[in-house]
Amino acid sequence: MKTLPSTSRLLGGVCAVLLLGVTAYGQESVTTTTITQDGIVQQVVPASSEIIVTSPTSPEPVRYSFTKTTTFVDAKGNAVTYESIQPNVPARIYYTRVGDRLVVNKFVVQPASPVIEETTTTTTIKEED
Repeated sequence: MKTLPSTSRLLGGVCAVLLLGVTAYGQESVTTTTITQDGIVQQVVPASSEIIVTSPTSPEPVRYSFTKTTTFVDAKGNAVTYESIQPNVPARIYYTRVGDRLVVNKFVVQPASPVIEETTTTTTIKEED
């Protein structure tokens, strides 16, 4: 059977519209909250990818998890390594809750001034079929 050029274009256009509809339907909007907390570093535990920090708002030390995507910087914004972070140093931690874990997005060693703030960002996640 011979296909006419206009039929092929029409069929291609219909497939493209259907594909776009399925892709748009599979997207979901997820709201994540980034929390900023100041504290004093107690210990860096590389084996478990954790940093233990005490803060004025928590009587108990808090364990924060860091990942390969965590950014570590000093007060001027210069990159530092987690291995260089010493105990008893002030820090500002930007983190999100993932289940029962506190996952660090950005860790600032010796921030200029203390602050506690909360911001909300919305991320669109595309689900795969």
